Amino acid sequence: MQKNDERRGTPLLATIDRAAVVVPLDDLPWYGDAVEVGAGMSLQRLHSSELGDSVFKNAIDAIETGLRSFDTCLVVEATDRPRLKPAVLSAAFLFALWLQRPTRAQACYRFERRGDAWRTTLLLDRFQFNRARVDDEVTLADLEAVGAVFPSLEDIAVDGRRLRTALMLSLRSCESKTWQVALICAVAAIETVLTYTKKAKKGRGIAERLATCYACLIASSKTERDGAVGEFREIYGFRSDLVHGRGFDFMHDEADANLKKLARVQEVLRRVWGRVLRDATLRAELEKDDAAREVFFERVCRGYATPARER
Repeated sequence: MQKNDERRGTPLLATIDRAAVVVPLDDLPWYGDAVEVGAGMSLQRLHSSELGDSVFKNAIDAIETGLRSFDTCLVVEATDRPRLKPAVLSAAFLFALWLQRPTRAQACYRFERRGDAWRTTLLLDRFQFNRARVDDEVTLADLEAVGAVFPSLEDIAVDGRRLRTALMLSLRSCESKTWQVALICAVAAIETVLTYTKKAKKGRGIAERLATCYACLIASSKTERDGAVGEFREIYGFRSDLVHGRGFDFMHDEADANLKKLARVQEVLRRVWGRVLRDATLRAELEKDDAAREVFFERVCRGYATPARER
């Protein structure tokens, strides 16, 4: 896709009369035209040159920021019974985008319609990008994928139990400014999806059981599952090093080593969510109690033996 320096597309003001929430998205590498990204949601453009004539003028004049330069916005149309609160909507969209393609995109402000006026909210919980894993362009296919999984994310955010806990932990991982907190929250979210008992069984520790569940959940062939087990063992080792005092906050040139570890952990998290959000039957199984989940995972993992650990 060619970058669009002329910034063509439908101006935001063309649909402003139907908008209930508008969220400027900083550093979103989307260079296409205005596009729908879900039911009642779209990406639209608001040019800095148009701000003087827009309904946002008073709201923006009231804040001493660089808001006059924002361009792409998430626009949510008004509805009688919105499923998600405005505060959750933008976070859910950015999370869905991150699952598809990690970028530097974040939301710093949110505008909400209140009658004929707009209320401006400064967002303190913001998505953080990891320079060890950042893509510099979002495609139309990415946005279509976001729209496809967004209803499932809505269902989890509104009605989920265990999966809602996993979602909240995942968001905390994405919003944390420290790699240690981000890593621990990511692993906790993965465990929330994969675990079903505190006890080790038949000589297998919890880490090995989680690795088996992960491999059998995301892969089908023996070769793919063996690779996934190795991947999980690696990232769980990062978690163990950190919580048992063997992980360090390296300074200077070594700092990137920790960010690379975080990127590896979050890659596993993204794979888990990718599998969960595509399968409604799987989501229903994962919301059951531990006893039912144990039966489910034993069925999924039946016949598979993990490779021996390398010494």
